Amino acid sequence: MSVNIRFRILGYAFLAAFIVAVSVLLPMGTLTVPPNDFLLIAWNHGQQLLQSGMVDLTYPYPLWTQVLLLPFVLGSPELGAQLWFVCSLLLLSWSIILLMQFLNWPLRLPLVVFTSLFVAAFGPVFTTLWLGQLNFVPLLSLTLVLLSLKSKSWWMA
Repeated sequence: MSVNIRFRILGYAFLAAFIVAVSVLLPMGTLTVPPNDFLLIAWNHGQQLLQSGMVDLTYPYPLWTQVLLLPFVLGSPELGAQLWFVCSLLLLSWSIILLMQFLNWPLRLPLVVFTSLFVAAFGPVFTTLWLGQLNFVPLLSLTLVLLSLKSKSWWMA
C-alpha cells in the first residue's frame, strides 16, 4: 500500500471522527463531555489502583478496563473524560474505515461522510460515546481480526 493511500485513509478516519463528534456534541449544546459517568467507570477505581496498587475485585466491568483506563486517571476527571472521548472517537472512526475496506467499499469522500453520519445517528453509538463506555475497544479488535482473516498472508491470521 502506497504512502499516498495510507494518508488518504488516515485523513478519512479523522474526518469520520470529526463528523461523529459534531453529530454527538452539537445536539447536546456543549463541546465537552461531562465526567459524571467517567468518574463511576474509571476515575474512582483507577485512583484506588494508583494509590493501593491493587485491583478492585468488586469492579463491575472486566478487570482489563482498569488497566486500560489507567492513563486517563492521571489528570483531572474532566481531562480524563475528554481524552477518553477523543480516543473513543478515533477507535470508532478507525473501525468504520477498516470495515469499509473489509466490505470492499470504495473509500470516497461522500461514502465516508454518509457512513459516519449514519453511524453517529444510531442511538447506542451516541449513548456509548456520551457515557464513555468501552464498547469501541472490542469493536476495533473484532475489525482487526476480520481484516487479518481476510488477508492473503497466513501469518496475519
